Amino acid sequence: MNRLIKYALLLSIFLCSSFLTARILPKLPLRSGKYPRVQYMASFEVPLGPEFFFAHSRQSELSQSIMYHNLDDSMDNARLADIIFIGDSRMPLGLREEFLMPKAAQIGVSLFSLGFGHVEKAKFGLLLIRKFNLKPKVVVVAGGPFIFQDSLSGVGEQAVRMTRWDAIKQWFEAASWWNIKRRLHSVLPKIEFFNGRLHARYIHYRSSRTGWWKTVLEPNGQGKPGFIPERKSYERYLPMAEEFKQEMDRIGALLVLTIVPYRNTQVGHLPYLSKKLGVPVVVPPFDGLRLADGSHLNRASAQRFSEMFWAEFIALPEVREKLSLGPTNSAQ
Repeated sequence: MNRLIKYALLLSIFLCSSFLTARILPKLPLRSGKYPRVQYMASFEVPLGPEFFFAHSRQSELSQSIMYHNLDDSMDNARLADIIFIGDSRMPLGLREEFLMPKAAQIGVSLFSLGFGHVEKAKFGLLLIRKFNLKPKVVVVAGGPFIFQDSLSGVGEQAVRMTRWDAIKQWFEAASWWNIKRRLHSVLPKIEFFNGRLHARYIHYRSSRTGWWKTVLEPNGQGKPGFIPERKSYERYLPMAEEFKQEMDRIGALLVLTIVPYRNTQVGHLPYLSKKLGVPVVVPPFDGLRLADGSHLNRASAQRFSEMFWAEFIALPEVREKLSLGPTNSAQ
């Protein structure tokens, strides 16, 4: 009982001091840019329904371990998809579910996203396709040259190494931490005494039904996509790309390559791999697109880019044949 009283007292002191600090610090005559800084968590709408789970905020992402260890319905739903999208974080933020899914539904086509953050590579998507015997009709790989590096991201490596029990614990601990933090900092501010980030610019939940991120908080920058000089050779990415293409041939899927633009875009690997692998490429124009943060399209540009991509993609004869669609003029 004495221990409970002590803990209750400590908690009361913490809450009272946080409340007083939140009221006093903003009124101190601190010069702009000085510390400490005080900020409440930005308000956002938590998606409802059992299909959504907290996926990503700052350095935390649960998607790879949840999907790799089959902890929810994601892989069951991925098995039903006609088209699977694979890429890093630029893919689900540039080719968004909310703009693609209605168009796909109009022609009776189902989609699923195996896009992950932390500069994930196509190899992780390939591992999931093999492990769960996924057999889509079309697979779209979106990314810069690194997407075909023969490696995984650090988060992907961790997901593959951990046991199923460790993945369950990670999910429970991270989700619990997030729910507590979200509720706490909606009423009590976070106080930063040093040069640290107060709150994440992005907050993602994820749908086990479609695989796409449900982005509930994001910046809305206006920077322009940029380009850097192309490499002399993209040959180093060919072995992984060939392995990926061979797996697609084995399961009877058409491989399509694309890229979502970012600050340091390189596109030279696309014609190179297209020629070597004999696969189509879809690259809509980048004119007028804007970046939210230097690496990802903002929502308005994502809508435009998604619609341009879909129009070109669904008109490809190879895609229409795989999906058993009619003439091109019935596609839009």
